Amino acid sequence: MNNKRLRMLNDELGLNDYAEAPNSQTIIERVNNSINADPLERSIFMRRKLISSALVAVLILSIASLTVFAATLGWHHKLIEYFNNPTAEQMELMNGAFDAPMISKTDNGITVNIIQTLADNHGIYVLYEVETNEDIKPTESLSWEKQRLKIQYRNSDKKVGSGGYAYSKVISKEDNKYTMLYIRTGIGEIVNQKLVFDLEGLKKIHLIPDEKITNADKISDCKFSFEWDFEYINSGVTWNINKKINNGKSEITNIDISPISLWITITGEQIDSVNNIEIKFNNGYEILITNKDYAIQYTPLRDGINTISFEFNEIININDVKSITIGDQIIKVN
Repeated sequence: MNNKRLRMLNDELGLNDYAEAPNSQTIIERVNNSINADPLERSIFMRRKLISSALVAVLILSIASLTVFAATLGWHHKLIEYFNNPTAEQMELMNGAFDAPMISKTDNGITVNIIQTLADNHGIYVLYEVETNEDIKPTESLSWEKQRLKIQYRNSDKKVGSGGYAYSKVISKEDNKYTMLYIRTGIGEIVNQKLVFDLEGLKKIHLIPDEKITNADKISDCKFSFEWDFEYINSGVTWNINKKINNGKSEITNIDISPISLWITITGEQIDSVNNIEIKFNNGYEILITNKDYAIQYTPLRDGINTISFEFNEIININDVKSITIGDQIIKVN
């Protein structure tokens, strides 16, 4: 049963709630309910596919692990909204990079549900929910005293692997349930591994308009540690560039681009910024990235490594990229 069929079955049976992992009996019951809703049509469908309700559950749960099962069925709607409602074809570009751990824990009055992950060569996105009994006002948000996603990199040089950044942000709020997205990036190449995601000390942030300093009150001394097996297929490509920039003092060595992010590696002298970065597509579409949008990291190795990273708020098809302009360099890639 391919991914498209599984997603269709998931949508039909309503198995897309990841707060609690479905089991075979749940799937059987939902299949039977679906069949009974229209016995003739459903019975013909089942006979044609030689699938009974029990066999559906067995097939789904035996495809691989429950994690892989959830990953093949569909994206959480909050992740879809975050990437500006991509089409099915766009989401298919991240096939193999999407997973659903479906882990839930409660501590000191706080419940955290790990819903889904999305990854490329440099970064891992963790979509999770935080539920609290605390009264959260519209002018307040949530944050953690400590948060860490431990990642291993293929490159053994710790200086290279330790580059990048990490942060959580609230992307949705419904009553006292917050949907949050944790993003962890690194200069090294991410490998398949057992992920460990630690969260500690939930705080309530009072948002003060037009002020950079905010007040915070601790809500709970809760402490969480989540572990799950992580596997992904890198959906991106690397283009070797080797073009001078920064008045010849630095060199663009390569560009890593995936459907969800852009990484530019520049060796030589340290740079603080470049002119706007522009991505042009074959169909005339353009993405303009200003120096306020992207993040620059500098790793002080012997020759110096600058990385410019940017997270897309949409899913792009890298095969449709025509050129990328970085500073005074126009780089044609396809």
